[in-house]
Amino acid sequence: MWASHKPSDDRRWIKEGTVAIPNELLYRREIGPSLGPWVAVDGYLTADEQTPGRHVFGFLKALLVRPQDVDLAKTALTSAEHPSMWSTPRPPEDYYTFAGEIPWSSQFGAGSEPEAYRADVGERGVPEVSAEILSHHYTWESYHSALNKAGGAIVPSRTFSERFDLRGIPQSFDQIVPAGSIAAKSLRAPSGFGGHLLYLREDLLHRFAAGRRLIWFIWGERGIRPLGYEPPEWLVKIMRAGADVWRQVRGAEELSPLFASPGKRRPRSSTRQSSVRRH
Repeated sequence: MWASHKPSDDRRWIKEGTVAIPNELLYRREIGPSLGPWVAVDGYLTADEQTPGRHVFGFLKALLVRPQDVDLAKTALTSAEHPSMWSTPRPPEDYYTFAGEIPWSSQFGAGSEPEAYRADVGERGVPEVSAEILSHHYTWESYHSALNKAGGAIVPSRTFSERFDLRGIPQSFDQIVPAGSIAAKSLRAPSGFGGHLLYLREDLLHRFAAGRRLIWFIWGERGIRPLGYEPPEWLVKIMRAGADVWRQVRGAEELSPLFASPGKRRPRSSTRQSSVRRH
């Protein structure tokens, strides 16, 4: 529960409220009947209805970086004065591709060369680090059709899909390898949250990484709603100071045996599975 009712004072909660990221959100042995393991690579979650008047949102992004750049990347992500969607490479967006043409159509990700999924991560005073993301956003605008409300999904990057010759599954945004096994799971948020998540199969992701390390950057903000026309002055001061921001930077080696450093023992992850809803 992100939008907790404790502490009861809104000012304290916005500055001190706990936002827990369970291991099973990042790394899952299975998703329903689909065996993995699965690694979360992109997501957006909102908690609007857990406690009246309190709102929390969070972005999740997986980054591939060279082993020698891991510490620099973590420093850059933790030292940013205020994270934003521009703190990491931003996924390309598809507005008009027919969903059934993902990922095989030449229209999907048109103009999205491999470089579209790469950018430097860094802040002033911190050396920039090259990183690659693994997702592409399907942002169909529903006003174009009274029948198609499918916008907002997250799918693998065109580069990842092409690497393994992935095929879309009808009536979903999941993808499979030519032999038929599931390679990517595009899901709605767990119960109690709004948003979307994308998981890639660990073995394929490890092959795609080709020796690079995977870092999770998760961040968001705590706030109150409704704000009204003029937010209270105490809230404005908290926001200006960045005290409403929460963030975590974690390495996949904490949970994934394939990404674990040689000789490093991996902690056991929780076996409890969160419920997820299919598109």
